[in-house]
Amino acid sequence: MTVQPMNGGHFDYHQFFIREIADKIEEDITRALQPKPEMVHEDYWMIKKCGTPHSFYIYPRYDITFPSYEEAEGEDVLLQSIDEFMAATQDGEQIPILYSIHHAVFDRYP
Repeated sequence: MTVQPMNGGHFDYHQFFIREIADKIEEDITRALQPKPEMVHEDYWMIKKCGTPHSFYIYPRYDITFPSYEEAEGEDVLLQSIDEFMAATQDGEQIPILYSIHHAVFDRYP
């Protein structure tokens, strides 16, 4: 029985692809071993505006301050507009626009 060398195959005579894959793995290992940068701390308030019965918008606000956390956020804290009403309501019903405030804190790598 004669053993024939394998021709073609997955790399189809392009052995340099193997070198590219090996180089990429080495790069990934080198990057993984480098020290991570300091985390960035994000602390802000989000205002959710319910302008229609079926959707809402979120506005991050960095300039809002409150006397205490409890006064700013809670399960039942919902603000209601006194002069703006939701769009696309059934039968033209005038439902005030609703706002809720939520505190957002998270750490992330830059």
